[in-house]
Amino acid sequence: MQWISVKDRLPEKSDIYLAVFVENGKSYSERFYYSPFSGWMMPVQWQDEGRIDNITHWMKFPEPPKE
Repeated sequence: MQWISVKDRLPEKSDIYLAVFVENGKSYSERFYYSPFSGWMMPVQWQDEGRIDNITHWMKFPEPPKE
């Protein structure tokens, strides 16, 4: 899996993605919900924060390891 720049394309369907965002000049990665209708939304534990606009990259979650 590789990071996809939001400048190149956005996810096509609503789902939870691993995303990179910038805050105070630092990059962080976290789970975010994306919807084509409402954009990037904060993770559940931050749900009071609402929509976020400083996502720079995203990717689908990798498949879990097989036992």
